[in-house]
Amino acid sequence: MTMNTRGLSTRCIHAGDALDSRGAIHTPRYAHSTFAFPNTQAVLDVVEGRATGNLYTRYGLNPTLRSVEEKLASIEGGESAWVFGSGMAAESAAFLSYCKAGDHISADTAISPVAW
Repeated sequence: MTMNTRGLSTRCIHAGDALDSRGAIHTPRYAHSTFAFPNTQAVLDVVEGRATGNLYTRYGLNPTLRSVEEKLASIEGGESAWVFGSGMAAESAAFLSYCKAGDHISADTAISPVAW
C-alpha cells in the first residue's frame, strides 16, 4: 500500500517521514539553518544538483521542510509541494516563475495589503 492510498489521518501523520539514524519514528524538527559536510566537494555536489542533501534552510534544503512538503503533497494528491519562510517569498517565487522581463502584474490588495 502506497502512502497516497492510505487514509487522510495516516497521511497527515506519516507522509514525508524519513528513517532517522537515531531511531526517531517521525522526522525531528531541525531548527537550525546550516548543515555540516565532510568536504567542499560534497557541498558543491548538493549546490549543483548532483546529490541530494541538507544545505541551507532558506533554500528549502532542510529535512523538516522537506517532510512538511511531502505531507502537503500527499494530503492534496499532488506530485510535490513547496513551503516558504514567508508569504512574500511564496508570492515572489510564483511571480518570478511565470513572469519575464517586461511583463506586468495586475494585483489586488488582498495579495499583500501592507505593500500598498
